[in-house]
This record gives sequence, structure tokens and C-alpha cells, in this order.
Amino acid sequence: MGHRPTGVPTEPGGEHPAFGTHNRLLSLGPTDYLEILAINPAVEKPCAAYPLGLGLPEVQARLRRGPFLLTWVMRVADLAGEGVREVIRGEVRWRAIPRDDGALPLGGVMPAPIEWLTTPPWAALPDRGVRLAQLTLTTAAEAELRDGLGALGWPSDDRHADPRIVIRTATAPGSGGEDTATQAGLEAVLETARGLVRLR
Repeated sequence: MGHRPTGVPTEPGGEHPAFGTHNRLLSLGPTDYLEILAINPAVEKPCAAYPLGLGLPEVQARLRRGPFLLTWVMRVADLAGEGVREVIRGEVRWRAIPRDDGALPLGGVMPAPIEWLTTPPWAALPDRGVRLAQLTLTTAAEAELRDGLGALGWPSDDRHADPRIVIRTATAPGSGGEDTATQAGLEAVLETARGLVRLR
């Protein structure tokens, strides 16, 4: 697949007929995986909006400059409420909350919840030795992010949360005596055979 910053190949994922997308996958160990998601140009748009902000003009503009870390997905149990939809692809089933407006809450820093109803697809992926070392979530709306995470079952005390997930507050240049800004967005640090790789 062309340039591989991790130094290892990704695996074919599949097509998502309900959303007009397709993907490739990379195992990050027993509980995590990296998904490379794209609009499938071979099919017509089957829904009101592409998932996870893929159809947003600003996302498409950035994708024209190359791949980037768009958002993250958090596994939950008993996903219920308004907008929950069960999705079936072959033998794989899951619940999610696709947005009709195609929006990306907090610019992708807020996770999209998912409940797997069958064995998740990463369970069958070959282990390429890549692991998630850290995922940094930077936002100017930290309280809103923490409220959203709490609603998904995230511990209110960071000491009991996944230590790899770091939340930081975005700042403007010159605020708090800083000369540079802390830009909102995501950054993942992966451990690979080549050393640490940063995805933004």
C-alpha cells in the first residue's frame, strides 16, 4: 500500500455498503486496531452523510494533502438511545450512532461509540508487533469532552482510566505566558520495530 510509516502492511478490511465506505486494518494488539477508512468511489452515496465526518468539506480538503488521524472509536457495552443503529456486514454485527449531518463532534476528539455484537474484526488480524503507546486528545472544550466520555462509561478519575489516553487543553498563542499554541486535534504514538511513529 505505498508509503507505510509503521513499516508493516495493513490488511484488507472490507466494504460498508450502508455507508459507502471501505477500509484497511492494522492490529495494535489484543484490544486495539488502526482503521484506514475512505469513501468508496465505486459506489454511489447510500446514506444522508458519510460516517465520521468523511464527507465534510474541510475533511476532504485535508485528505487531498494526505492521510491523517481523523478521530477515534471507543468500545462500549449496551449502546442504546436515540440514533443507535445495528449494522450487519457478513457475519460481523455492531451497533453505532451514525450522524445524519455527518458532523465530527469536537473536530474528532470526541470518540464515536461502538458496541460489537460479534467477535470484532481485529481478532483475526495478524500481529505485526505495532502497539499504541499514547493517544493525545487536545481540545479547547475539555469539560465537554470529559462529559461525553463520562456518558460512555469513561472513569471520572483519570487514575482509573486507560493511562495511554491523555487529555490536554488547547491554547492560543500567548495565552498563559506561552509563545506557541497547543493546537486542537489528535495525535497517536505507535511503538514499531522502527521506533516510535507519530500519527496526526
